[in-house]
Amino acid sequence: KVERGQTIGIIGMTGSGKSTIASLAAGLYRDYEGTILIDGKKMENIGRHDLSEAVGICLQRARIFSGTIKYNITLDREELEESDMDQAIRAACLDDVLSSKKDGAFTVLSSTGAGLSGGQKQRLGIARTLAGRPGLLILDDSTSALDAATENRFIKNILEFPGDPTTVIISQKIRSVMNADKILLMEDGKVGAFASHEELLKTCDSYRRLYELQKEGA
Repeated sequence: KVERGQTIGIIGMTGSGKSTIASLAAGLYRDYEGTILIDGKKMENIGRHDLSEAVGICLQRARIFSGTIKYNITLDREELEESDMDQAIRAACLDDVLSSKKDGAFTVLSSTGAGLSGGQKQRLGIARTLAGRPGLLILDDSTSALDAATENRFIKNILEFPGDPTTVIISQKIRSVMNADKILLMEDGKVGAFASHEELLKTCDSYRRLYELQKEGA
């Protein structure tokens, strides 16, 4: 259970089920056992249009479309205001990318995203998702290509984003989720633990081992 406005981290080894949870929460799977509720409503009773407006999911590999950077953020969504795009750009740490381009937001991209690094493509995908101001924001390993300083800045921006969206951050890196209200540790498709970073360090051997391994790697 995730309360409105909370930030939840989901962490676990490759194949533990992290992305499956993201896809379920975003309504991408329609064949499942049990019940998924959003604002107390069963997901199968929520229309696809309403669900797509309420839930925004950003994947690890952001798709780039032929057109300007601005188009890649708005995708011609008429309901978006200029302020929505500006806030999304700042929160996604995309503003420094735009300032480095001669034409800024009107820089033309190809569908391959040539001229953008992997981290810049991820920031563009994040800005696209944030511009829609979803009530439930799901980031599925979408900061994997960001350097530590940019990722820290981005996480801080997300925690302070206007509208206080309920946010789910999925990652293999503890540094990406340690400031979340709670962290869900997935192990072999099951919930291993669900608590804050500090509590998990005290009570969960698996989490503590993962933390120590990542500290040594750093």
